[in-house]
Amino acid sequence: MGAGIAQVMALAGHSVICADIDQAALDKGRETIITGRFGLGAAVARGLRSQEEADAALARVSFALGSAALGDRDLVIEAVPERLELKIEVFKELDRICSAGAILASNSSGLPITALAAATSRPQLVLGWHWASPAPVMRLAEIVRTAWTAEETIVVVEDPEDALPLGRDLETPVPEQSGQPRGGLHWSPPLSNICC
Repeated sequence: MGAGIAQVMALAGHSVICADIDQAALDKGRETIITGRFGLGAAVARGLRSQEEADAALARVSFALGSAALGDRDLVIEAVPERLELKIEVFKELDRICSAGAILASNSSGLPITALAAATSRPQLVLGWHWASPAPVMRLAEIVRTAWTAEETIVVVEDPEDALPLGRDLETPVPEQSGQPRGGLHWSPPLSNICC
């Protein structure tokens, strides 16, 4: 999922770092972006993107082993497996290494974003950002706010001036509700330094 999100971000002109603790996962992510079913090569073959657009997008994506390279990111979108304990550990690490103003988002489809926010010293900068799969094809992504998520955080993420170039549908962010399906769908980062 992270590779697809990275691809969409890069096509929108953002600098992206894909980080993982496993080199094989990074290699697979790169391969997915380049030659995957919905990757850049497929987009060129289908006439959806020019080769120049695909090359430029790929040039905006870098791959890093470990989390150290994420320290200067304005936004980090976590896309690790759906295990709460793992996501909490990732958010603790991101909180430690990222700048104080960095927004931390989770691609979780159902785990409590509040638990992730509580694991940080910046709960006002934490939100859920669940992308429909596959990200390069689906036009929807859901923004989920916790009781702590600052309005300014939502405003930064949903800036409509930057939403349209990404081709994502805009909807009102939904509050997190325990045990209930979430329904608001949204997209758009106006930020220049992004990590997936």
